[in-house]
This record gives sequence, structure tokens and C-alpha cells, in this order.
Amino acid sequence: MKFVLRSLATASALLLMAVTGAAADWKPAGPITMLIGFAAGGGADTQARMIAEELEKRHGWTIIPEQATGGGGAKLSAKIKDMPNDGTVIGLAVTETYGYNMVANPKAGFTQADITPLTTTAGFQMGIVSLASKGWNDFGDVIAAAKGRVAVTCFSSNVARFQSIVRAAQASDRSVAVVGRAIKRAISAAQEVGYLRDLPDFVREEDIDLLPRDNLVIICTGTQGEPRAAMAKIAAGVHESVTLEQGDTVIYSSRQIPGNEPAIAKVQDALIRRRINLVTDDDAPVHVSGHPSRDEMVEMYGLVKPRIAIPVHGTARHLVAHAELAETCQVRQTLLPDNGTVIRLAGKGGDSEAEIIDNVKTGALTHEKGKIVEIQSDMMRARRRMLWNGVVTTSLVMNRSGALCAVPAVSQTGIGDEAAVADYIATASIAVEDALSGMTRNARRDDGSVEEIAGQALRRVARSMFGLRPIVHVHVMRLDDGDLQGVA
Repeated sequence: MKFVLRSLATASALLLMAVTGAAADWKPAGPITMLIGFAAGGGADTQARMIAEELEKRHGWTIIPEQATGGGGAKLSAKIKDMPNDGTVIGLAVTETYGYNMVANPKAGFTQADITPLTTTAGFQMGIVSLASKGWNDFGDVIAAAKGRVAVTCFSSNVARFQSIVRAAQASDRSVAVVGRAIKRAISAAQEVGYLRDLPDFVREEDIDLLPRDNLVIICTGTQGEPRAAMAKIAAGVHESVTLEQGDTVIYSSRQIPGNEPAIAKVQDALIRRRINLVTDDDAPVHVSGHPSRDEMVEMYGLVKPRIAIPVHGTARHLVAHAELAETCQVRQTLLPDNGTVIRLAGKGGDSEAEIIDNVKTGALTHEKGKIVEIQSDMMRARRRMLWNGVVTTSLVMNRSGALCAVPAVSQTGIGDEAAVADYIATASIAVEDALSGMTRNARRDDGSVEEIAGQALRRVARSMFGLRPIVHVHVMRLDDGDLQGVA
């Protein structure tokens, strides 16, 4: 498989040490510590350890590799600056640590003057690739090559992506329609604060069918397979305004988030079955990230200079890594909240530290007669059980001695159809009577014991006849012997 590589940037890895005037015939006073600014097991770490082995082989020195990760090499550099300048501590970092990163984070704690570069160890390129057989070098090439309608799905929050899609559509003489409330809200909000002002007028949803199919690009929601989003409805052929036909093209402009694979595959399978061309980041460089890189985060912290950082949205691993990054950027305080954590940012006067003061319940909620109710509350669970299993009620008339005074009365809701229900009521009534007769006299005198045994009988018959486990109510009414006088 051939690939086309387009160079975007060049960087280099280099060995460095604290400023010193070492002579050419220098020898170390002891073991040399080699600080490595990258995680163990990666390419840079492997390279550093290979260099250490070669230095030991050539000169007989003892080299001790040691990780010093964090801040894109900033932590390593700040550490090595304060080390003895006798050559017993060196480090492996990348050139951007002493260029872009220092501009982005002026409080890094070191300058270029604090570091002596020893040698460049490697150069590398970053780039984007696509299949050469397709002839696609960028997003615009995909749209230009498409026949029929083109639908592009992306995250509604990625405003910059809208603009790039529109530009690519204009380059191919295509008009643009926007489908999906979330995207429309994002565009409106962006325009209110000064962005996306130079976009052309969008085609209205109701006018989409008035344009030739090869003259339109549709931007829509649903990149992660959301069942109620526009793309899912379009794929299923049930969208009220947009239809796609065989030969049309759908571009997924965002990679799938781990965990969403089944939902995305369902939508994409529906498109493929209809012979709609599908383009993902596996086929062409159409993906755009909505997340900042580590260096961009450093730049943001350098510009904003916050006093408090509270990472949210992500796994515990993401949150901790974000907090550590904030600390390397001289953020005074970081907090790691859970869902429902209540944080007071500052006390009176605004001088006190932020702190966690409470925790509230979180999860799915619903509105019930003016009240907020948890979806997993007892009431809502009972309703779901009634929906799928029905309700059975029996009324038992007994004397104080525990004898039945009448045949058990059984009623139901949602158990089965009319014919089956009649059989169930008759069978259940007999089953309850038989179950009570098997109890001891003392047990029959206890209402709780009677309710338990009768309920078991009702559920047993329902499970046997219908495979259901209904909610069961047992009502026990006790009569004195005198209450039965005159009753036939």
C-alpha cells in the first residue's frame, strides 16, 4: 500500500546539560545521570537508552537513565538547570522545548541561557497521509472528487471545522446546507461573538431538494452514531428534509470516540447497504481534532494565567494528567472533582483557597408533578416493572384462627389477553388456597406470613403461564366469628 506524505514540521532531539565550560578531554567525576523528558518505553526513551549504552561502550562511563517527564520537557529543563555543572547530569529533550514552549510559558523557570546543547541526536518529521490510489491529499480533494450529494458529519462544537468545510465546498462550486439544531445553535453563537461572519448564506432545509445533487454539501450532526441526530435519520431514510441516494458521499470528519463503535457502525452499515460512499480518516485526511494538544494547553495557561485549575471531562487518568500539566504551568491550586462535587471558588474577599464543600446526587432525572425525581428511584423502578410484568392483586378474607372465609379474589393488570387472564385468575386462586392450607395454624394467624406465601403462589403461576414476574399486592382482612353470623 502506497502512501503520500506531506511534511508539516521538523523537530530534533538533542542532548543538553547545565551551562559549563568543559574541555575536549573531559572525564566525569562519577556516574552520569541522563534525564529523559519522555515516558518510559516510547521512541525517545528507547533512543536515550541506546545512546547511554553506546557512551558506556566507547568511553567506559557509567550512564544512569532517569525519567523526568512533564510540561513537554519543561520539568526536565527546570531540574537540570539547578544541577551541578560538572557534566555528571545530562538530559534528552526536543528543540521545541527551548523555542515555542518557552514563548507559550514564560514562567517555565528556565531560559535558553541556562542550558548548553551538546549534540543533535535525531530529526523527525510530522505529517498527514492518505491512500495514493485515491488521489486525495486534503479535505477539499475528497469533496471535489465526489459525485452527487455530499454530507459531512462533525462535532457541532467545532466552529473552525464549519468554516473549512464551507471553504472546501466553495472551491468545488457547491452550496452548503446545515442540518441539525446543535450545529445551527453553534453557528449562531459563533456569529454573535464575531466569528463566521464571512460565510455565504446557507441553503434552507426545505429548499435542499431544489438544488442539483452535485451542487450541494450538507453539514449535519451525528458523528458518534447518536440515534436522534441527523445522520442516523438520514442513514435510515427517515429524515424529514434530507435524502441520500446510491452514489452520494458521506464524510465522517471526526474519529470515533472509544465506546461509541457499535452505534457508529450501525449508522455506517445502513449507509453502505444503500451503496452510499463512506469516507473516514482511514481513507483520507478528513479528521480534525476538537481537542487541544499538550503544547496548546501550555499556551492557553500562559495566556490566561489562572489561579485555580479544575480539570473536568475525562477519565481519572486524563484529569490527573491535566492537573499535573497545570502545576507545571505555575497554576497555584488544582482540584480534581467527581460528578456532583460542589466547589467554593473563594471565600469572603476572594483571598481564601478554593475547596470542595459538598456533594450532590447526579444521574438521570425526570420531572414529576413539579418535582425532580431520580430515574433509579423506587417509584420509577416500580413503574418500569409494572410496564413489563404487570400487576396482580388478591384479597383474602380470613378469621382470627387463620381459616379462609371465602374463595381468594384475584385481579390483574397487564398480565395477558382476555382468554389467558381468565385461566390465570382461576389457577392463581386455587394456588393461593392450596398454599395457605399448607401453612401451620400459627403461621396463618400472622398477616405477614400469609402475605408472603400468597404472593409467592401468585408469582409462581404468572411465571409458569406467562414467563413474567409481576408486582403482587396481597390484602388480608380478618373477621371475628361473630361477624359471620347470618352469613350463608
